[in-house]
Amino acid sequence: MFYSLPDTYSKAFINIAQIGILINLNSGEYTRIMKIAAVSDIHSPKYLREFVESLKIRKYHDIALVLLAGDIIDKGAVSFMRPVINAIKKTFKSRIIGIYGNEEYDSVKNDIKREFNDVIWLDDETYFYETSDIKVAIVGSRGVLDRPTWWQQRNIPNIREIYLARIKKIESLLRAVPKNYKKILLTHYSPTYATLVGEDKRVWPMLGSRRLEKIILNTRPKIVIHGHAHRSVKVEAWLRGVRIINVAFPARKEVTVIDFSEGLEKYLI
Repeated sequence: MFYSLPDTYSKAFINIAQIGILINLNSGEYTRIMKIAAVSDIHSPKYLREFVESLKIRKYHDIALVLLAGDIIDKGAVSFMRPVINAIKKTFKSRIIGIYGNEEYDSVKNDIKREFNDVIWLDDETYFYETSDIKVAIVGSRGVLDRPTWWQQRNIPNIREIYLARIKKIESLLRAVPKNYKKILLTHYSPTYATLVGEDKRVWPMLGSRRLEKIILNTRPKIVIHGHAHRSVKVEAWLRGVRIINVAFPARKEVTVIDFSEGLEKYLI
């Protein structure tokens, strides 16, 4: 579950998963739960078969949003996006929101957006989602690296300037979200080193950025979702009360389901 409740409270709550309600037996108050499914790094066709098979293992109920955290295809092969999107649409009757990873090359982003226009693609942008019970703002970005990869340094001469500008953009987008919306930060690259454990420590700066940690602490998104870390053995971490989740398929071997709810912050451990 999204929330871990202290022992003194655990018996005071009933989770009615089928209808997405968490009831406090002591006060009679209830909280609606919105379920989110998230995945990244399918690198279709590389992990396509495993991904499709994984969708058959469990039942997914009441998923409001499916978030794609980049590298859905491999090496810019746009045509291999289709079987992934088809499998997702067959499994989830949900709105799909995606960002671009490093394998969705800049040169094919427009092709992806045009061909898969039933997906909401965010490129340093914000998407606002509302129900009668909850308001959510999803800030989506490829993210930044502390040290550009060797390929990036050779082929994108201004990559450091791009990352500096993107950091400022991400912070600006998060700060611009109205206070009555709960914020989700969705990036491809890791916004912390905490979820990179299992990867070679020498390459952590080329897998993510600690520079985003300060922004996360200052802007307080409710959750942060990322991919890119295939070998991570610590797929979740907390940054002073902010939950950070690595949803890379090679690390998880399945789609990650997150219970996203309102009003339980005071019960967090």
